[in-house]
Amino acid sequence: MTVTVKDLVQTKVLEAPFTTQYTCLVAASIVDKISAYNNSPTVAVTLDVTIIRAADSPAATNLLLKKVLQPQESYTCPEISGQCMNSGDKFITQTSVSNIVMRVGGREIT
Repeated sequence: MTVTVKDLVQTKVLEAPFTTQYTCLVAASIVDKISAYNNSPTVAVTLDVTIIRAADSPAATNLLLKKVLQPQESYTCPEISGQCMNSGDKFITQTSVSNIVMRVGGREIT
């Protein structure tokens, strides 16, 4: 077994629509740390984070986080840290406006 520390999602501005940010293509991945920052000086932004399991389809039950970030607020998303993803699972985000900058660090296990 090999464990590789890596950015599962490199620092980027998240898209507003429902978007797959990472698909686990190895035996397993573990989400270690997420950093989210609302880059807007004036607008609050809603961030939704979902992990959809390989055999599942998108549904409200897959939602792990729904958080409103106030202007220029940072958030580390502790609700998601430690989540284990198996091969085929998807990490998906949705925002109300494309103002959130996010980075997801984790480990891939092969």
